[in-house]
Amino acid sequence: MAGFGSAALWIALAAALVALVAYLTAVGGNEGGRRLGRLAFVLSTLGVVVASALLLVAFHRSRFDIQYVADYSARNLPALYRVSAFWAGQEGSFLLWALLGALMGLVLLRKAGEWEATVMPVFTAAQAYLLLLLVMKNPLRPAAEVHADGHGLNPLLQDPWMAIHPPMIFLGYAALAIPFAFAVAALLRRDYDRWVVRALPWTLFAWVALGAGIFIGGYWAYRVLGWGGYWGWDPVENASLIPWLICTALIHGMLLQRTRASLKRGNLLLAIGAFTMVLYGTFLTRSGVLKDFSVHSFADPGKALYTVLFAGILLALFAPLALLLRRVREIQTGVTYDNLLSRDFAFFLGILVVCISAALVTFGTSAPIFTRGQMSPQPGYYNVTHFPVGVLLALLVGLAPLLAWRQIEAPALLRRLWGPAAVGIAAVILAVGLGVHQRNAWMLLLVGAAAFALFADLAATLRALRTQPLSSGGHLAHVGLALMLIGIVGSSVCSRAEKVSLAPGQSAQALGYQVTYRGHTRPDESRRHLRLTLAKGGREFEAE
Repeated sequence: MAGFGSAALWIALAAALVALVAYLTAVGGNEGGRRLGRLAFVLSTLGVVVASALLLVAFHRSRFDIQYVADYSARNLPALYRVSAFWAGQEGSFLLWALLGALMGLVLLRKAGEWEATVMPVFTAAQAYLLLLLVMKNPLRPAAEVHADGHGLNPLLQDPWMAIHPPMIFLGYAALAIPFAFAVAALLRRDYDRWVVRALPWTLFAWVALGAGIFIGGYWAYRVLGWGGYWGWDPVENASLIPWLICTALIHGMLLQRTRASLKRGNLLLAIGAFTMVLYGTFLTRSGVLKDFSVHSFADPGKALYTVLFAGILLALFAPLALLLRRVREIQTGVTYDNLLSRDFAFFLGILVVCISAALVTFGTSAPIFTRGQMSPQPGYYNVTHFPVGVLLALLVGLAPLLAWRQIEAPALLRRLWGPAAVGIAAVILAVGLGVHQRNAWMLLLVGAAAFALFADLAATLRALRTQPLSSGGHLAHVGLALMLIGIVGSSVCSRAEKVSLAPGQSAQALGYQVTYRGHTRPDESRRHLRLTLAKGGREFEAE
């Protein structure tokens, strides 16, 4: 089984390279090259599917003669977690990424149309890069010795949400290669307008998939690690947040380009940047740079893989940038905004703020590189830098639906402003009454701005549902952002924590409860169940 799986990966890599070369000949109009490229890409996909199926079968059958299975599975592991063990380690997660990318590539083959000859070489190059990493870190590598049982899956990962989180993240990563490919194809074809129409649905799909993966990971962290319910600023989690933020900016830039034919250069740069940051995040999490600063980071993979990971970033960034610099003068772009009192300016400023957020997170997450592994910023750095970002974003998403494209007269804007502004002021007064200002004055501004945005976008959503239901999605997403900001403030202000150390049979006061530690049971080698008794006001209950 290990031999067949390894052969399938090598065949997939060889076929991807053939597809790449064939498609490069098709750029000049060679129809035979295009047909060969299609056939080779399908063969590469088949190789990835076969390798993935064999690895799943190996987990199902507890084939501990394969090292990766022995490292992440055990005979007593439930069926769900035998499946999720597929992507628990570095090798398997690369294979999952390649599998999702290959399947998505088949859809792209059918949907690319006249863009196929220029889009597919770029996308195929990304697939070939992943397959190169896979043959270097092969999940089907035979074990040096046959194990009677495996080491099992980390108990923290034995959670249903962790079975969903990585596939969603890698689905987003794989999808972000497609707007990147369209952006490079636009530069090759000198077609700086139509690529946006083709790439926008894929960009939205990548944004939704990656965003869902981030939120699912946050919920898992809340359930399992107790991070507070929204974000812990863990460096590895930040690595997936950065491309999502850039993708957010790209979506708004694409909408602005479609409406006003502006930001053509900026959108090309954002599409290149989003995928480059996927590769950079992969480098950070898998190179061992963050091993001392994150519970999620992989160990040092060795010099060869480190070099390939770094080379991938350089190639994905500088090759398209060089092409963009050569074309930059011929890209004719419209005026981004005519008036400060316009939705155009709100969009532009929102894109800028989101990019600043991505830059701040990138700087903090990259600190171990700058300091040679000596330090990584604490959550306080991100919280302090993102209070102004949160306030500005909330104000902008609240203002945008009140403004018109190009320009709105000041009296008309004032008439539209009074309702949301009144709600924002009322929210600030309520927050003062609840003592929010005692924690941080920025929180008052955040509550007021978020309430302002909530009212404005909720009203815009209801209007859109009555007139143009399909256009209500953006407003509804902004309602979600406002609710999230209010939730972050509420969780920060209202949460309380105390730490106590107890030996079996000992009691202590914590958060108004009498807590007694009754000891623990060990259902298996990998976990312990701690038994507590909590008492308060004559009531008593058991907790495990």
